[in-house]
Amino acid sequence: MAASGLPSPRWARPGPSIVLIILVGVFLLTVTVWSAQPTQKRPSFFGAQMPKAAAPSHPSRDLTVHVRPLASPPRRLRATSKAPTATRVLAAGMDIDTCDGYWQGAPEMRSVGWILGQEVYASYQDPTETGCVNPYPFTITDVFWAVVVDYDISLALQPVIASNAGTPECPYPGILLCLGEASTIDLPAGAWLVQLPLNMSCSVNETFFACVYLPDVVPSYTADLIFDADTLNPAACRSYTDWGEGWQDLSVAFPNMVLFSMGETTAPVCACRCHGDPQCDGLASVADVVQCVNVAFRGSTPIADSLVQCPYPTTDLNCDGNTTLSDVVLMVNVAFRGGSASANITNPCP
Repeated sequence: MAASGLPSPRWARPGPSIVLIILVGVFLLTVTVWSAQPTQKRPSFFGAQMPKAAAPSHPSRDLTVHVRPLASPPRRLRATSKAPTATRVLAAGMDIDTCDGYWQGAPEMRSVGWILGQEVYASYQDPTETGCVNPYPFTITDVFWAVVVDYDISLALQPVIASNAGTPECPYPGILLCLGEASTIDLPAGAWLVQLPLNMSCSVNETFFACVYLPDVVPSYTADLIFDADTLNPAACRSYTDWGEGWQDLSVAFPNMVLFSMGETTAPVCACRCHGDPQCDGLASVADVVQCVNVAFRGSTPIADSLVQCPYPTTDLNCDGNTTLSDVVLMVNVAFRGGSASANITNPCP
């Protein structure tokens, strides 16, 4: 008892209804704060494999944007990155053939206020249609992307290789095959062809898509795509973009986008040192004629070239797979009748 005769005070416990009200209030506050956070909207192509970026600030875009002529051709700029550390060992008779997938025309047009970032651009690649002979397996080394900027700007770019999930009539980007290193490129105002090294082993055995990913928001009207001048009949199912709502075919509104890859194919090499010169002394003489006669009529073994890459014996001047009277006549023409080697000896490596 206290001195006043009153009992000591006790804190009143809240009733069940008050506790319930407090819990409901905390729950509603939590839901409100969580829902206010920006939702992650990234290109659907990559899923969880791509680095997270802030929610895109741009709405969905319709493909009705006009283009205008490019002021000047793009200059080449290579992204700074560490050099590949892997070494390549070639078998005898093999060599590296470098070729690219540039199927578009000359870069002449640009978009207007198109690039906004947090998007992917993709271009169909078929090495056989751009001059690569027997290209597969094809090792992709770089992705090239043409971009024009109206102000000095830094762009975060990442090279990507995707499969072809479409048909021969309409290729379509599929799954991610190779993801290169991201680079932040400082671009002065102007048109640029940016080279993005993959810096990884990326080999394909069929057609594919070369892609570039922009993970960050790009301020409006600072960077734009570069196209060729084919405004009337651009190639369908070749150039795509995905800003988070699936792939869009750029050909419905734009010419052909300048985006391509470069790679290497390991292919047999033809090389001859002594073809049409069995003595391999650099001279057409009676000794060479005798060698041809010995192989054609006396059963001598054909004389192989000193280079293993040469597909024909030195005495097979017309490259028909055999040494016969025809080869002897050609050798005589060069050795004794003043005939030129180019007119009488077939090139074994056309």
